[in-house]
Amino acid sequence: MVTPSTASIVDSKTMAVRVVVVDYDPEWPHLFEQIRAAVQAAVGDLALAIEHVGSTAVPGLAAKPIVDVDVVVRAADVGETVRRVALIGYGREGDLGISGRQAFISPIGAPAQHLYLCPENSPALEAHLRFRDYLRANQEPQPNTVG
Repeated sequence: MVTPSTASIVDSKTMAVRVVVVDYDPEWPHLFEQIRAAVQAAVGDLALAIEHVGSTAVPGLAAKPIVDVDVVVRAADVGETVRRVALIGYGREGDLGISGRQAFISPIGAPAQHLYLCPENSPALEAHLRFRDYLRANQEPQPNTVG
């Protein structure tokens, strides 16, 4: 299992961050389903959708080995959803500079992941879905499309 620390490596001399990209792993959809099931059990009917987003959601695409997950909720349910994911070990990181979402550190021992809580119709959610859908539709991305 890849942990977040192996996906990004910091050079202690230069403090430069090196991002590790690996060949597509057919296990990624299964890891997403494992994460989705745990989150769904915790948040219940507050989740309108739980989406596999980012590069690992694109079959055949090399990616950072970290599963990106968006939990979609009504804006009025954000606070309660934050409370419920905290109960299963997620640590809130705030919006990390991107308005309209909340990011979470994954529980100890969980698959490497980025979990985001996004209100429905938020620009952050829309950006994640468009990025994923673009990559799925264009199996050979143009230079500088993957960030």
